Amino acid sequence: MVQKIGAQYLAKRFADQLMASPEPREEPEEVVRETTEVSGDLDGQIFHDEEGQPIGRAYLVRQVEVYVVSPTRAGAREELVRCLNEPDSRVYLREVDGRLSGVVYTPDPARTGERTGAMRADDV
Repeated sequence: MVQKIGAQYLAKRFADQLMASPEPREEPEEVVRETTEVSGDLDGQIFHDEEGQPIGRAYLVRQVEVYVVSPTRAGAREELVRCLNEPDSRVYLREVDGRLSGVVYTPDPARTGERTGAMRADDV
């Protein structure tokens, strides 16, 4: 009799835990992205060209994201360098609520070859 009551208790407790609604998780107040401050040492410093001539003071523009159109994420860094060196590459500015939020670099359309397009599920 004691074993039966104990088994019923465990079965009920297990069912209660299994069927109970999940407890709401405490969300962090602010999601913080971990960033490396690689270019932070250049902020506010005099910037010089290749010949050593001062061009002006360089300032880091925070909260402006840089994007590049690339065939893969792995080659994005190399594609950005290529876009910056090509005279026919294009630059698009993204604004949110009238404020600059992103810069998108795209390669020369003649170099990209086949354009990436969207397709609907009905087209398959």
